Amino acid sequence: MKEQIYRALRTIAVVAAAVALVMLLWLLIAPGHTRVRRQPSPETVSISVERIEKEAPEEKTYSTDVAVIALPGNEEGTGEAGVMYIRDRRSRGTFESSGFERSDDRLWYRVTDNTCYYSGWKQIDGKRYYFDADGYAAVGWRAISYQYGCYFDQDGVYIQDKNKARMICLTFEGGPSEFTAEILDILSSNGVKATFFVSGSNAEYYGEILSRAAALGNSIGSNGYSNTILRNATEDELFREFAKTDQLISKYTNQKQTLLARFPGGSYTKEQVAAIEKANIMWDTDSKDLQSENVEFIASEIYSHLQSGSIIRMHDLTRTSVEAVRKIIPEMLSAGYEFVSIEDMAASRGYVLEPGVTYLGFLQSNLDTRTVNDL
Repeated sequence: MKEQIYRALRTIAVVAAAVALVMLLWLLIAPGHTRVRRQPSPETVSISVERIEKEAPEEKTYSTDVAVIALPGNEEGTGEAGVMYIRDRRSRGTFESSGFERSDDRLWYRVTDNTCYYSGWKQIDGKRYYFDADGYAAVGWRAISYQYGCYFDQDGVYIQDKNKARMICLTFEGGPSEFTAEILDILSSNGVKATFFVSGSNAEYYGEILSRAAALGNSIGSNGYSNTILRNATEDELFREFAKTDQLISKYTNQKQTLLARFPGGSYTKEQVAAIEKANIMWDTDSKDLQSENVEFIASEIYSHLQSGSIIRMHDLTRTSVEAVRKIIPEMLSAGYEFVSIEDMAASRGYVLEPGVTYLGFLQSNLDTRTVNDL
C-alpha cells in the first residue's frame, strides 16, 4: 500500500514539472508577448530616430504627463536636453525631417513625427539653444539657474556675449492719467518700454490709455485701487484693492491679472505681500518727480543714483514728469543704457519673479549680498 502511494506521488510530481516546463516555454515564445525591460539611465540613452518611431504609440493621444524617450541631463534643466513625446496640440503635420517649427509664435524642435527636445540645452548646426519643460525654445532673457541669466535672440540662438552691464528699468506708478499718453509717445518714439503700476481708480477713467500702454509692449502691474497707503489695511481690504484693479487690467488689456505689484509709497508688510500673491517691486533710484517741478532737479536725482540694474521710480501724473522723461531717455540711450522690463531684468540676473515675494533690487550689491529679494 505504501509503495503504491509513493508511486502515485512521484507520478504527480513528474506531471507537474512537465506542465510548468511547457508553460515556461509558451511564455518565452508566444507571439506578441512583451518582456519587461529595465529603463536605461540618462547616460546610456541613445536617441535613435528609428527606435523612437518603432516605440511610438500607434494612436496619438495627448496628456499632461511627460512621456519620456530620453531624460534630460539633470532635473533642474541646466544640462543636455531630453526628448519627449509631444504632449500638447501644437502643429504636427506630416513628418519629413527633423527641424525647427513654430506653433502659436513659439519655437520648438521636432525630433521625429511626435517627439521634441525639452528641459535643457542642445547644440544644433553649431548653435546653442535652450528648451523649456514644455519643449519650447527660449527667446529673450531666461533665468537658467541661480545668478545665471542667458539671452537668446528671436530665433532662439544663445548669445553668450550679450551685454547686461547697463540694463535699467523705468517704472511709473499712480496712473494712468491725462499725461500718460504723452509719456507713451516718448517711449515709443525712442523704442523704449517701461513698467506701469496702475491705480485702479484712475484706470476706470483712462482705460483706453491703459490698453495702449499694454499694446505697445509695456509691462503692467498693480498699484492697488485707491492709491492710498495700505500698510494698515486688513487682508479683506487688500483683497478688494488688488482684485478690483486686476479686473480693470483684465478689462483693458489681454492679461487676466498681473503678477507685478507695488504698494503705494512702498509701504507694506511681508504678510500683506504674501496675501496679494504678487511680486512686490521696489526701487533703488527715486526721481522725486512729485516733489519738484524742476526737470533738471529730477534728472540730477536719477543720474546721481543710476547704475547697472537700477529700477527708476517715476509717476505718470504730472507735466513735469512728462518733460523729465522727454529729457532723460535720449540722454540715457546716448550713454549706452538699455531699458528693459522688470521680468527681463530679473531673468538676466538669474531670478524668476515669484508671487508673495518682495524684490528689493538687482544692483551688483544686491547680487553680492543676496538681498535681491526678502526670501
